[in-house]
Amino acid sequence: MPAPAVHTLFGFPDLKVNAHLLANLAFMASSDKPMESPTLSGGYAMSEMCVSDAETAELKMYLETLRSNGQKTFVSRIVEKLRGEAAQTRNQAVAAAADTIEADYARLLKVLFLRARSYDVIKVSTDKPVGRFVCFPDQISDDFGNNLEEHSEAGVIQSLVARSRDADKLPTVYVGHGQGAVMAVLCGCATGSQSILFDGTILSTLLVANAVEHKCVQCEPDECPVPREFNLINYRTEAMAKKQDAVVKSILKAAGEVKREEKAAEARKNGEEKKENKKDERDLKDEEQQKAAAAWIESSEWYKIGAIVSPSASGRFEKTGRYAAKALSNMLADYTATIRPSENPLKQQQ
Repeated sequence: MPAPAVHTLFGFPDLKVNAHLLANLAFMASSDKPMESPTLSGGYAMSEMCVSDAETAELKMYLETLRSNGQKTFVSRIVEKLRGEAAQTRNQAVAAAADTIEADYARLLKVLFLRARSYDVIKVSTDKPVGRFVCFPDQISDDFGNNLEEHSEAGVIQSLVARSRDADKLPTVYVGHGQGAVMAVLCGCATGSQSILFDGTILSTLLVANAVEHKCVQCEPDECPVPREFNLINYRTEAMAKKQDAVVKSILKAAGEVKREEKAAEARKNGEEKKENKKDERDLKDEEQQKAAAAWIESSEWYKIGAIVSPSASGRFEKTGRYAAKALSNMLADYTATIRPSENPLKQQQ
């Protein structure tokens, strides 16, 4: 049986983060879920609206933070170091990790139309919205824009457009599956909101942490009156956890070396001069926000999903390295599923 829920959402004790809700969220973070079908979880309905034009522009701005020249160099040097280690040790898992990171980042660079889906969370007894989920599928790019319109202001009825324009006033939880995890982490961190990830990539964590370190992302003050029980939760299937844990030490070692080299190069460029400049109010505010962003990432929780996996889902994982969102949803919906707390693999290796 699934483990008891340890968290609730939007300040409502009956809206529990349990296997049933997680199964729904996994499917909601899919490009295949029909827009017209609402999702029910206990006394709450998740009804999809569009992503407003203003929010679309904001999401694109966040996306560009991940695709800056500095990030490109950071990723390419990590890949280079991983391949160097793989050649030296003949470790095929490390070589495969380098290929995966390179391929995932290449997909991110090619995104023209970003997939995002926005859902009102409506308390059925009052028929009033109490919060919102913004979901980023693993298929982060809609290469041809063929389903973009139905999720934007251009493709839905006016009432949904009006709802979407007021949606930012609601407490928001960002949900990401696979490669979509990077946007969920970035948005949650930048806005001081909450994020839930399913089989998120290690690259997601590296990119956001690097952006925070260089002050490209800063955590806005949390002005939401609703109490929050967590910042970031990572759910990993056993297969994904096994795959990532085998190479995470090598990836973090490579990332650490790149960062040390960057700092050394910066020190040489500045002639290793330490200038004592008096910090103004803006500098102090930036520093505070950077610390808040780093603390937001540090406070992440990790869980491992154990479940019966269908042969087709196993076959897809072998080919692509990921489960489809629907397969993940089916795993969580099964009565034999277990959700167990696990150690943060990124901290274990530090």
